[in-house]
Amino acid sequence: MSLSLDQYKSLLHVKESLFLKKREEAFEELRRVLKEIPPDADVNWFGCNVIDVADCETLVQFHLEFGNRFDLRNCMNLNKLATCLAGKVDVKVLAPIVKTVIDQGRGNKFIEAASSSNYETVKALVDALELIGEGNLARSVLNSACRGGVKEACEKALPVAYT
Repeated sequence: MSLSLDQYKSLLHVKESLFLKKREEAFEELRRVLKEIPPDADVNWFGCNVIDVADCETLVQFHLEFGNRFDLRNCMNLNKLATCLAGKVDVKVLAPIVKTVIDQGRGNKFIEAASSSNYETVKALVDALELIGEGNLARSVLNSACRGGVKEACEKALPVAYT
């Protein structure tokens, strides 16, 4: 099912409000618009757009309140969402998102993010990676965080096995 022009414009306005850091206004309008949009309407593109423009605090709130309304598996920026959610949601919620990023061939994004993340974020990403059986990538994330100056990561980091 497709959106009406007014619904489409409303979603774009929500995106603009999020970009301008007007979170409460944006969420209020999004609640209203989503009530008008049929559940089978394709609005997944909007979720991907939110990941692009929102800051981490907003993404966490967006995911907790609206996450079940959007299928974000095709978003190429899921690594940002995963990194923002890390340490803020249960690892069992985080792990499927992390797995999707890996399935997209973008697991290296976690290594890049770890060098500038705090230990809480790194630990959550590592726990999610280990939960889905990605132990080598988890060690690479720890090593990257250690090189980035996260002392706690250095204590946990092990050499990555190269075979």
